[in-house]
Amino acid sequence: MQKKRLLFFGELPPRSIHGVPISNQVNLSMLAENYIIDIVEEHIDLIEYNRFSLNKYFAFLRYCRQVLLLAIRHKYHYYYATFSLSFVGCFKSSVPILLFKIFNPKARVVVHIHRGDFHLFYKRKLLHRLASRIIFGLAEHIVFLSDKFIYKQLPYSHKYVVLPNTIFPILPENTIPVNKRFLFLSNYIFEKGILEFLEAIHQLSDQGASARCFGQFTSEEIKSKVRRMLSPSVELNELIEDEHRKYKEIASAMCLVLPSHNEGQPLVLLEAMAAGTLVIASNVGAIPDMLGQEYPFTTQAKSVESLRETMLKVLALQPEERTYWSDYLQKRFQHYFSQESHKASLYAIFKP
Repeated sequence: MQKKRLLFFGELPPRSIHGVPISNQVNLSMLAENYIIDIVEEHIDLIEYNRFSLNKYFAFLRYCRQVLLLAIRHKYHYYYATFSLSFVGCFKSSVPILLFKIFNPKARVVVHIHRGDFHLFYKRKLLHRLASRIIFGLAEHIVFLSDKFIYKQLPYSHKYVVLPNTIFPILPENTIPVNKRFLFLSNYIFEKGILEFLEAIHQLSDQGASARCFGQFTSEEIKSKVRRMLSPSVELNELIEDEHRKYKEIASAMCLVLPSHNEGQPLVLLEAMAAGTLVIASNVGAIPDMLGQEYPFTTQAKSVESLRETMLKVLALQPEERTYWSDYLQKRFQHYFSQESHKASLYAIFKP
């Protein structure tokens, strides 16, 4: 069977290292089995997120030109792009789609929403609603991470599909760490709860708790605040780009901590679950569904007290209890987030 063509527009590793581009890479690697994939790679430095920058607008014009030239040159079956939750992001998403559809009117457009707070974005402003409706009207499918993220009052409900995330884990030898080291593995931004985490570690220093943090700063403000909270029990590191090293850090930590203020379906949580590493995570977004109602180590977002109490619970676990919850997380990953189930759902959307 001759492969059909797909045009992808969005961020990808290694130029962009966070959840969305990694998810994009996973999906494209699976789709490559049945599609010829052309890529228009978007890239925005984290330091420029939510800031005015002429570089972003010049880059946007380049992206539009690339999409247009490819749309003229080839006949496509699908156009695949991520949805950016800002008015400018909606404009940035809709213009390439419109250019693409001029020369590929029969091609199917798939828009992927990787965030868990789309309903808040949609309800916030009239402009957001108008921009979203334009993009959704052009799309064949609108992809959400979970049923709970689907805003029921939005038109085009027949286009909604659910595709949970998955990962390609590099699993080290499964051991139960005996240290009291908590791991923070995310960008150093307020919304990821880095300040609450460092304060909780400070309050637990008399319990022997320590922290190893890996990420990158997005502003001088957060860098200054983080550095003022450092102590001998906290190790601050650059972002880990090597996958083998990342999984080694996850497997060797007593617990991964993700005290985010807002989340979709975080990949780092899936990575810890696959490795059997205990996790503490805020009960926001899809996290409660990922971990299950019986999982006892979720915390209230933006609360140092709640986070500290949950970390104390993990510190107090007996070895057999740690083993039980480690096995629980691995089994839950295999049941709900395996590559096999993800691939089947993906090809239900992108029919070859």
